[in-house]
Formats: sequence, C-alpha cells, structure tokens
Amino acid sequence: MNLQDKIYEELESCHHVSLEEILDAREKRVCKQMQLLEAYNDKGKGGGTNALICFTMNIAGPVKVFELAKSGFEAGIELIEELLGNEKYTVLHREIEIENTGYTAYYVIQDDALSIKRMMTDIEDNTPIGRLFDIDILALDSPSDAGGIVNVRKIGRDEVGLDGRKCLICGDMAAACARSRRHSVEELQRKTIEVLLVNKK
Repeated sequence: MNLQDKIYEELESCHHVSLEEILDAREKRVCKQMQLLEAYNDKGKGGGTNALICFTMNIAGPVKVFELAKSGFEAGIELIEELLGNEKYTVLHREIEIENTGYTAYYVIQDDALSIKRMMTDIEDNTPIGRLFDIDILALDSPSDAGGIVNVRKIGRDEVGLDGRKCLICGDMAAACARSRRHSVEELQRKTIEVLLVNKK
C-alpha cells in the first residue's frame, strides 16, 4: 500500500461532511465576515475602513479536517503572516476556527483592500500549495447605516489585473471546470492529496 492509499484509508475514519453542514458553515462564515468588518469599520487609518482576509482551504471530497490538511493550513498561516509582517501591515484582529467543515483564519488589516489582494494572490499563484488556498479579501462598500445594514464586497482578481484561477488538474479556468463538473471528486481528491504531500516534504 502506497502513502496516498494509506491516507485514503485514514480518511474513511474521519468525519464526512454533509451538504447541509457545508451550506450552514458558509452562511456562518458570511455572518462572521460582516460582523468583523462592521466591528472594525471605524478603527482604520483616519477612521476609515479596513480590509478582511478570510483564508480557507480548497479540500476536495467529503472529509475537510485531517492531519495532512491541517499541515497545509498551518503552512498557509505561516505564509500569510510572514508576508503581513514583512510589509509591516497592522493586524487589528486575528482569529482561527476549526470546524468539521474545514479550517478558517480571519485577519482584519488596517490598509487598502486592493493592495492586500495583490499580495495574497501572489501566495495563491506562486507557491506550490497555494493552489489549495482560498484567500478572500473583503471590505465594506460603505459604512453601516442607521439600520445596521452592512454592504460587504469581495475583491475580485480582475480588480488587480489578474485572470481567474486555474483548475488544479487541467489548467483551464477553474470556474468553467466546476460548472461543467469536468473532473470527478475522486480525481480532485487525489490531486489535492498529492499537493498536500509535496508541501510536507
């Protein structure tokens, strides 16, 4: 039995998430993003708004939390925090969540969302394991109104002059492959494990 097969055997004993769990986690994450951006809205430079980094892992298959994925997530945390430190960004808030549906890190940064987006896409595009990283940058379009409504905007790659992300397997546009379900879950899972193993070396 090779190493990959041993890992698949290990995954069988891990928690398999349901679609309901994934949708619920997504909703909670959106609420958390809004809460953090609103909470730190008046604490930026000159009382301006700040940017939020929301970092998750793209782990194919029904098992999102296991030792190898944790190592990949920790590698991402290290890369993000090293870059933030090198560029001397002010981190107003840092929070890590671990749920059955995956790992999430939140950073509220005192700076312009576009400059942070450029920096984070460099990690996604130019590190081997970055292909499994989903580093969203979010900001408030405008301050909250009297009714407490928050308008949150995710900064797109096109806003910093970049194309969409490439497919992990074939190199075509990832969004197109996802829409057409070109690759099976098993195929994506095998490639995911392969990338995670490279990170461990």
